[in-house]
Parts: sequence; structure tokens; C-alpha cells
Amino acid sequence: MSDETKNNPEIEAPSEDDVLKNIDAFLAEEDPDFVKSMSELKIDNSAVNLSVLDSALEMEEASNFVHPSTSFAERLTQVLDFRNNFSLVIKFWMSVGIVIAAVYFTAKGPFWDNPASLFLTSFAEWGAPVQDYNPSDEVQFFFDNPRLSKNLLELKKMVVNLKPSSGSSANPMLAFEVRVEGLSKEVMVELKDRESEFVDRILRVTEDFSYDEVSEASGKQKLGEKIVDVMNANLTKGQVRKVMFSSFFLKN
Repeated sequence: MSDETKNNPEIEAPSEDDVLKNIDAFLAEEDPDFVKSMSELKIDNSAVNLSVLDSALEMEEASNFVHPSTSFAERLTQVLDFRNNFSLVIKFWMSVGIVIAAVYFTAKGPFWDNPASLFLTSFAEWGAPVQDYNPSDEVQFFFDNPRLSKNLLELKKMVVNLKPSSGSSANPMLAFEVRVEGLSKEVMVELKDRESEFVDRILRVTEDFSYDEVSEASGKQKLGEKIVDVMNANLTKGQVRKVMFSSFFLKN
């Protein structure tokens, strides 16, 4: 804009179109070769990269399905809309099913089980067959097995005074012999080495019984149990299983 236009506001300023025309006319007059080269310039449409435009369109389509600002009810409606979003709805429900199955099998997995007990209380826990039996007539006791070697020792004959009772005289007596069954050979060796001591202990136990007591079967059984108890209480290398009377004579 010239100084005259600035100083005189009545003079109208030229428009942009007039300025551009004046520039084109000036360039055509001063440098016609430059104008010709510019007019021959062309843009190759195949070189234009439309990937950015395609990405923008894809993002726009995705935003039309579930927009971040969409409410929960609208999202749920879109998830259940098979007609308009069939493929996406199928993918969604398949994902939900996979998650539920994974949670179920994880909860039922073996690594959640309680640690196994150190002791076996029943073969049923191992899936082994369980059979019922009658212990009174279908079981063979270990120590009564005829194939098991017996550890037996017969002590020397013993004579002892009993307590008088209503069925006896004032001085009843008992003469008997006992056969001892031990649980091991070591017991037999110890009984043989300490035979005199154990015979004396047996006599002290027997003299506490009366004539009427040992004359009955229950009294004989009770005497045998007392002898077993006193022997086991004083043994150091094992236990005595039972004692048997090989001879038993009562004097009234």
C-alpha cells in the first residue's frame, strides 16, 4: 500500500484478487519462463499416502460401536445387538465363556486340594477293593499260626500254700508247673538266666489266692494273668505273651 493511500482514507485499498492479478501480470512480464514451468507442474495422485486417512476412518467406525463416553446401558445394548454387530457380539460372548471355563477349572484343579495325610486309614482312599470278614472265624492270629516257631520255656515245679477258704482245710496247698511263651528268643534267654527270681515272684503272687478261687476255671485264668503281669513288669529284653499250666494239683 502506497503512502498516498495511508494518508488519504478516501482512496479505496485494492482487493486481494486485484493484488494476485497484478502479481501474475508482473511475473508474466518479468519472467515468462518461470510462469511456464509452474503451469507444467503436476502432482502424481498414486504417490499420495492414504494410510493415515484409512486409519482415521477405522477409528471412526470403531467409535461408532462403543464410544468411551457411552453409558453402561448403551454398551450393554450394543453387546446384545446381534442384528447390527453380529461378529463383535459373538467374539464378546466367546471371550466371556473362555474366562468362565478358565475360572472353573482353576478352582477345581488338583493344586487346590488339601495335602494328603501321612497315614493311611482306609484302603478305600486308594480305590483298593474292600472286603468284609468275620474276625471270629475267618482270621488266623499271628502267634497261633502253626508255621510260626514258638518260644517256649517250662519252669521248674512249684509248691505253695494257699489261703484257707470254706471248701478247704486249714492248710491247703498247690503244686503246679507253668510253660511260658515269649515274643522273642531274647526273652527266653533272660527267663532261663533269672529263673529262680521269676519262680519266687510267681510263688508270691500265687499265695495271695484262696483254695476256692484256684479250684474254679475263672480263678486259674486270673492266676495266669497275674503271673504274666508280674513277669512282664520285671523283664528287660522283651515280653511274655502267655503262660500255660502244664500240671496243676490242689491239696485240700
